[in-house]
Amino acid sequence: MNWLGKKCGEYVRILIFFGAALSGIQVPAFVSQFELVVNQRWQEAHLALEPFQRDADRYSQGDLVALIERYRQNSDPAIRDGGDNIHQLWQRERELQQLVDGLSGELFKDLGYVVANPNRQLLDQTWQAYDFLIPLTQTAIVVGVIMGFVAVLLFDLLLACFLLPFRGQKTIIPQAKT
Repeated sequence: MNWLGKKCGEYVRILIFFGAALSGIQVPAFVSQFELVVNQRWQEAHLALEPFQRDADRYSQGDLVALIERYRQNSDPAIRDGGDNIHQLWQRERELQQLVDGLSGELFKDLGYVVANPNRQLLDQTWQAYDFLIPLTQTAIVVGVIMGFVAVLLFDLLLACFLLPFRGQKTIIPQAKT
């Protein structure tokens, strides 16, 4: 019976390793996909802002913020609201530019940046469009093996902590007096 318990434990460890390794293999592809989504959204925002930047170049010495203020100070409510819309577009473009600047193309730096500066909306968009692949690149394999090793190590540590109070205890069966 003890042999069966040990075998089951080994199989669980193998399953944990492979599950974590397969998940880890996805990390480089997901980060790459996230970078593509960020770049696409930045390009869209930048293109949408270009006509207003041209107006700012013509009428406000290139200062888009000054142009937005001119819109906001107009007596026509439709133009004031237009100024608010341009401001939102400008803020979005700046936020996306910061993300583009923060993503370097190096997996571990980018992963750290995404974890430290999560953009829930873009992460959700990336996740919804993500196609699970098994890219057998060197980086993907290394990340997969590392995640598998760490998962098994954590499993073993948790199991050891759980079983520690029960180790070394011997059941003493009282002897019947005759």
